[in-house]
Amino acid sequence: DVFITTFVERPSNASDHVPCEASEGSVSIEAFLDRAETNRQMLRDLPVPIALGLTPALVDRAAGCRSDGRLATLVDQPRTSVGILIHDEPAGCRDDRSCHVRALEAMQTGFTGVLSPEWVSGMAPHHELGINWVDSIERAGLPSRYLFFGMSIHPGVAHESDLTAKEAWPITLGDMGRAWSTDSSAAVAERGGTGWLAVYPGNEVAAFSLGGCASLLIRECRGLMRGGGTTLDAQDVVLLDLLLHRAITQSVSAEVRTWSFHLPDIGSFDYTEGCEQDDQIWSGEDCPAALLQAWLIDVDRRLVDAGLVRWTLPGNLERP
Repeated sequence: DVFITTFVERPSNASDHVPCEASEGSVSIEAFLDRAETNRQMLRDLPVPIALGLTPALVDRAAGCRSDGRLATLVDQPRTSVGILIHDEPAGCRDDRSCHVRALEAMQTGFTGVLSPEWVSGMAPHHELGINWVDSIERAGLPSRYLFFGMSIHPGVAHESDLTAKEAWPITLGDMGRAWSTDSSAAVAERGGTGWLAVYPGNEVAAFSLGGCASLLIRECRGLMRGGGTTLDAQDVVLLDLLLHRAITQSVSAEVRTWSFHLPDIGSFDYTEGCEQDDQIWSGEDCPAALLQAWLIDVDRRLVDAGLVRWTLPGNLERP
């Protein structure tokens, strides 16, 4: 089961104050949505389903700026599954489950009646709070599907100082695409049991950093200032194809297997610069959208038709 995971994730948290309208090139809710809508045109022309995550801070701020209608239109598109991306860490809720549940309930308030999230992600620092955050997610009424699982799994090591944090789990080779479920955050990485929360693995390195970060952990890549910066190139697409084929070779038909790749924030990065579009076909010598579209059409023709890949919306994923 294959899909793209992408986000509109600024403002990232409640303390990130972003104005409604831009002034002299400053960031704004209006500018984020303008960019996201431009990239959305490209996403609509791809054959692959889109998992689109939004932060609670963005949903709340868009409503305050009377842009919630634009946000709803951004999400209400074919082959799109909306998720809730939680960046905020309720540090005051350490060892307090009731406090944590209330914090999660408050974070999803803006989605109520406007958007219907089908998956959840983020929450990496929550693993350090000394509580069963899987149980909190259920009690708060959040979705029972978790995408983009890349948190540190060692509560004793701070997320910001853990080199393995943000890596797709498991970080070892072999059996990387197998989905699993759990009722316990303490055992979330064991992948051996069953439970309420279903976890679906994929590749989490920013797609435009794949070529420059080969063989490096995400935090190593950032520390060494490697990666491709802000736009996809041909080498990134070669790595995407390699990673997809690796996932396919590890597949077992009797198990739920997923693979996705990370297209970073469509509200911040421009994937259509230098591009032309004609009858849903993107082109241009240095056009990221054209590279991405050509590769995914090739995957559709070769691997989907052969039954090796199935385009699946996260909301339709089978439970492991």
